[in-house]
This record gives sequence, C-alpha cells and structure tokens, in this order.
Amino acid sequence: MGKRHHSKVEIARIEARMGFLRHMLVNHDNRGCVLVFSDNNCRERMISGRVDDNSKRIVFKGKIVTETAGSVRDPLLALHPNGDRLAICRGEPGDSIFIHGPSGPEHTYHNPENFKVCGLTWLPHGRLAWYGTEEEEEHDERSDEGESTPRRMPKKSWSCFSNGEDVTDRLDFQKVHLGEREAVIVREDGLRYTVHDDGSRDDYREDCCDSIRCSCRREDGDSRKARVRAEAIHGQSNLRIKFADYCGPSFDSLSPYGFTPRDFAYNADRSRVGYVGVSFTRTANALQAAWLQVERYVPADHIIENPFLAWPMAVLLNPYFGPLYYYLDRVAKRYQIVDHDKVWEKKWRQPPTDVFYTPFNELAVVCQEGDAQRLVIDGRPGPRFDWITNARVLGSDGQVCYAAGQGDKIFRVTV
Repeated sequence: MGKRHHSKVEIARIEARMGFLRHMLVNHDNRGCVLVFSDNNCRERMISGRVDDNSKRIVFKGKIVTETAGSVRDPLLALHPNGDRLAICRGEPGDSIFIHGPSGPEHTYHNPENFKVCGLTWLPHGRLAWYGTEEEEEHDERSDEGESTPRRMPKKSWSCFSNGEDVTDRLDFQKVHLGEREAVIVREDGLRYTVHDDGSRDDYREDCCDSIRCSCRREDGDSRKARVRAEAIHGQSNLRIKFADYCGPSFDSLSPYGFTPRDFAYNADRSRVGYVGVSFTRTANALQAAWLQVERYVPADHIIENPFLAWPMAVLLNPYFGPLYYYLDRVAKRYQIVDHDKVWEKKWRQPPTDVFYTPFNELAVVCQEGDAQRLVIDGRPGPRFDWITNARVLGSDGQVCYAAGQGDKIFRVTV
C-alpha cells in the first residue's frame, strides 16, 4: 500500500480548571471519550503525602458528570461501544447507576440499600448489565475454638441485573483481555458467547460448565506460535525468534516487557510475525565483557566478602539510584522493530508499544521519540503527538485509527 495520510479531528479539549488529566477512556473507534481529572498529579501526591485532598472529576461530552473526594474509591465506568452513552456508578453500597447521553442524564437505575456494584458493562441490543454483592441479615456461626462462643458474620450473596431486572439465575458475565483488547464473556440462558469492545458478538455455543469463571478456552487449531530460542554467540547469551521455518536475527533481548504472547504481532493468516528486538551499545557490551573477565578470575564469594568491591558494586547497581544500573537500563538500550524477515533500520532509544499488522501486511508501531510519540506504519513515521493511545485497525479496509493528545487538545486520527 502507498503512502498514508494522517487526518485528525478534535474530539475533546483539556481545560486547566479541571486539573491534571489522570486517565482517558475511549471507545473502539475513538469517537467518544471519558476524561478523568485529579487536583494534583501522582508525583505531587507522593512527595507531599497528601491523598485525601485529591478529588477526581469525570468529564463526558465536555461536562462534569460526577466528582468524588480523594478518600472515595474511583467510580465504575462503562462507555457504550458507540461512544455516545456513559454508565457510571460510585460502587458504594446502595449507590444508583446513572446513564449519561449527549444531551445529559438519560436514565437512573436504583439498587437495593445494601447492594454494592462490583462491575458493569454494555451487552448487545443496548442492555446495561451489572453484578455485585448484597449483605443480608447477619447470622450466627460457631467459632472454631469452641461451640459455646458464637460470632456474627455478614452473609453476602451475588446478584446480576440487566436494565434494572434481576437476572441472577440466567445471566452472568466476566471481563477478560483478549490480546491487547478488553472483552466480556457472557453466559445467558445456558449459552455462552463473547462480546468484544466494538460491540460485536461471537456465535453462541453450548455452556461448558456451571461457572462463567472457568478456564475453558477454545483452541484455534493453529500450532504456528512464535517462541524464543536462546543461542550462545561469542560467549554472550543472545536471543532470536523461531517461527515455523523462519529464524530471526539475534538480539541481546527480545521485547522490553518480557516474553508473553502479547509481545508478538501476527498478520491475518499468521504467516508473518512482528516484534521488538533489544540490543545494547558497544560501551554496555564492553562493560559486560569486562565483568565476565572479572568473574573468571575472582570468585563471587570473594567479591561479596570484600567491602572494597562489594560496596561500590552495590551503589553502582542499585535499582533506585545506581548510575550504572540507570545507564544499562535506560541509556544503553536500543530498540529495533522486526517485521518478520525485514529489520527496520532506525533504532529507538525508548521502548515502542502497540505492535500490530494491518490487513495489507503492514506492521504498525507506536514509537517514542523523547517526550513525543508517533505512529510508524511499514517504516513510514506519522506526525508527532504528546501521547498516543488505542491504536488499532478499523474494519477490513485497512484504515488505522488512534487517539492522540497535543497540548490541550485531543484528536481522533485516521490513517
């Protein structure tokens, strides 16, 4: 595919009077967003030790829909897949659920006095479902130490509701992560299905067990999985990817976040794999080689027992303030993108995120450049933004969409 054009549309604006932007929730196509503001940022709270005075404001469609004190838990939020409605609940016993639309509050669902909402989500056909616990009347239980010492214990029961109707006996759901995306596994009337974050639903299938929180998963039948193979090269433990008949280039490390299935991106037919390779600078490799030479001639027990060696090494390699640790962990690393059999020439100083393929087998990566981020597709960088989130492919036409912030403006960008 040829060169792509990045077009942006403003979807929200950050006002100074709201405070610091703490979190943003967007729907699947980045058309709707919810902004969570706080009075002070996390760094100020850690330095001053003030927690109770950190009130939070929830902003939807440019309006403050609720405001909480610092000592109150964060409210539960559920943004409709279309991005036009927001369900919100404080999560305290007896709190109601409020639904806000483009023009303001639309509906309110009242809960029993002792009912505490633990989770809520949108289901197909515009249904809002939530579950929680309800503390019933206390009852006596005998102590383990003796039958003559009774103790009073609150009895809790789980309940599930859908649009205000109690459907505990025929509906249950659980939020899960499928790769980088959030989904909801639903069990309803003896059938089980999955609702994705774009509102789409998988086909019904027979319920496999009595609990929605089981470990049963359907296998996709594809045995071609990327795996890591360690390989010793010139005395150093280098790593490379083994994927089907393809063996990738060697790196000092693979993926900055550890070896999990989320570290690898696959194209539609799983014939290509994309990932991030990590290499160290020549100075870091020289330091590592020098340390290996020291270990060859000086036993580790002697280093620990010798204060003239142990204390300097403890200070240099301290993960909190050690200069050598900071250099090896932050400065000496270079991140390189691998698109199956192609290695991008540019090396990044900070770890990229959101690695995925388009339907045209183009690898898309959100890369960090200093204090800015940009989306790079097939090696072609896009415009710089302060931050980028929720980068993904929309539909089968290959259009890429993401939300980005620049100054006090938040944009929906399509490519």
